[in-house]
Amino acid sequence: MLQFFSASTSIVNSKRAITECLENALEGQPNLDCDLIIIHTAMGHNFKDLLSEAHKLSPNAQIVGCSCGGVIGKEGPDESMKALAVMVVKGSKNEFAVSGLESSILADPYNSGVQLAQDLKNKNPGINILLLYPSAMLWDFDKLLEGIESVFKDVPIIGGISIDGKLISDFQFLGEKIVEKSAVLVGFSDPSIELISSATLGSDIKGAPLEVTRSEGNHVFELDRKNAWECLMDKLGMPFSSSAFEVWTVACLAKEIPGKSCEEYDSKYRIVGGLLPEPDGSLFTLGASPEGTKLWLARANEKKVFEGVDQMMTRILKQLDGRQPVAVFHSDCSGRGKLLFNRIMKDEIINRLQYPICKGENIPWLGIYGGGELTPVGGKNQLLMYTSSINVLVRRKEFI
Repeated sequence: MLQFFSASTSIVNSKRAITECLENALEGQPNLDCDLIIIHTAMGHNFKDLLSEAHKLSPNAQIVGCSCGGVIGKEGPDESMKALAVMVVKGSKNEFAVSGLESSILADPYNSGVQLAQDLKNKNPGINILLLYPSAMLWDFDKLLEGIESVFKDVPIIGGISIDGKLISDFQFLGEKIVEKSAVLVGFSDPSIELISSATLGSDIKGAPLEVTRSEGNHVFELDRKNAWECLMDKLGMPFSSSAFEVWTVACLAKEIPGKSCEEYDSKYRIVGGLLPEPDGSLFTLGASPEGTKLWLARANEKKVFEGVDQMMTRILKQLDGRQPVAVFHSDCSGRGKLLFNRIMKDEIINRLQYPICKGENIPWLGIYGGGELTPVGGKNQLLMYTSSINVLVRRKEFI
């Protein structure tokens, strides 16, 4: 059976920071030997030092990870430039596998997903939970997920979108290699573990929808037969020169979730971004937006954010049915943290997420402030934005 351990820190020196994380995570263990280290790091650390020191301290461990806008450990949230968190895993080699690409996934996301998944399946065909960290620069995440699902079918995909905090680029780690705008994929195949996942949005949908009138895939050129960004700014009453960060504090774009898949979610809509304009005023959305697609304006509602978190925890606790989690993988949107100028009280949000599950116990917890959240909704793998997404690994009752 897999064993999980975690720790986080904001120590400035990168070698010392990873050392402290591993020492604190594995406190009480005979040594720092482990089988897998998953690293989340903000952009202020020296990535080479982090990876080389982790390898030195635990030479038999496989290492994966990514850059992010902040971390969430069992110690709480940290969005400093030196934020660092790890999840350490011990277990049999046939209970997990890792995969990563040494080139960018942006040009061909579907085939990148196929390559990642096939490499992982060749290493371990029994994988039943996938943990994915792709580049935020992709946008067409649906294609990446489709590529992975073509190999793993209905295996749930959890994780978060790697960013750099300024939405310029991002980095992924595989062993001691550092790759830009790529992806890493971890698979777990411990039959004693099941996944309990949920997500919450907490936004209001405003007014009548905008209609996509010219697009190519997920690249939207016109809304309501006007330049996309110009149309959006007119709708918001903002100047054409407004920056993405200015607009994020006001609204973002959402699509309606089809069918009944929204029943395990607190909204009929998912945020699809669209607020990073190209020089010509066109926009990119999560997944394809063919002509005729309806896009709604959505705005965060702090009251609904907290209500949604509480309702989500009620759902999760019901499914846990008294069982203590073995690990939690948490993805939170940077827009619910510092990127919205601290308008949302992130410390209270994280406390409301962690306390009902942990209740003062030492539960391994690895969270990321990223550009999006990967978690199943209504039995379908989804890339969400502006949510808090909780993915709990727990022992099946027959193994307790």
